[in-house]
Amino acid sequence: YNNSIKYYFEALKILEMHPEVNKPKKEDIEQEIKLVEILKTTIEGNLENALHECDLFLKNNPKKIGAIELKANILYTLQKYEDAILYYHEIIGFEDKNIKLESVYYKIGICYFHLNDLEASREYLKKALNENPQNGKIYFTLGEVEFKQGLFKEAAASLEIGEKLIPKEINSLLYLIESYRHLCLNKKIIPKAEKIIKSGERQIFKFLIEWLKKIEDKHLKNQIF
Repeated sequence: YNNSIKYYFEALKILEMHPEVNKPKKEDIEQEIKLVEILKTTIEGNLENALHECDLFLKNNPKKIGAIELKANILYTLQKYEDAILYYHEIIGFEDKNIKLESVYYKIGICYFHLNDLEASREYLKKALNENPQNGKIYFTLGEVEFKQGLFKEAAASLEIGEKLIPKEINSLLYLIESYRHLCLNKKIIPKAEKIIKSGERQIFKFLIEWLKKIEDKHLKNQIF
């Protein structure tokens, strides 16, 4: 952030040396400096101050997409998910080709997840995947949402794609294993359980042990251990 601010201040100095350059360019740089400062305040954890500064900025620059997205992200971090959704939708309304809709749709999906509106969450996660079908992180999140909806077949399909795209991701494998169990696909459970064991990730391994304690299939337990 300090490097970004330094870069913009240097750009301002150059503009001052060339007064023939139009005024809007100087204003754009000053706005970017302010946004970087607000972002720094956000990262430092002063969220309420950052939100206040963002509101002041938007009063004078209501169409600044970067500021709107920053405010939406601050609201999300403050767990004000309904308000965050409104601002994410405002970003979509600009129909700007430079907007990364994949990210905006994903964030809306996560907000709905926290609001326990799983159907809406699933809808927006799918929209995010339409923008980028190679994003394994979104497939994992979608799979977890579908699992919580009881859509075990769909959850397994989403989680499998996520695993293909991000093979080293371990944390979502328990959802996949449990989906297989609901679908009576025990043969598919074993290699996933072995993958968790071999990963050396202690926390997810502990979850696997707790999961095994809950199931009654002794044959499956013996196959895993």
